[in-house]
Amino acid sequence: LGSRFHNVSEFRGRRTELDYEVMRFDQNEHLTFTGENKTVTATDDMAFRTTAAGTHITYRAHFRFKRWARLAEPMLRPGFGKIADETVAQLLATLERLPR
Repeated sequence: LGSRFHNVSEFRGRRTELDYEVMRFDQNEHLTFTGENKTVTATDDMAFRTTAAGTHITYRAHFRFKRWARLAEPMLRPGFGKIADETVAQLLATLERLPR
């Protein structure tokens, strides 16, 4: 809780940087971190539930645009589906590499 990290990613051909902070950490149950830059606040929320097959993860990402970026939000929205698919693929690949 309170840990910080810097993330650099590419969105629609542009480099985007956000500074994140872990806002909620309930071990084995919940993780929330919020990132911010001058145009957006991004909140990533993950809930973990043990199942017979392993762990079920619910991951939700919320974006709140600031200033002029709010006007562009309808045009940016289609790109979020691609980001969501890439995030799921990367998360699955990372989890598969963990020792069991």
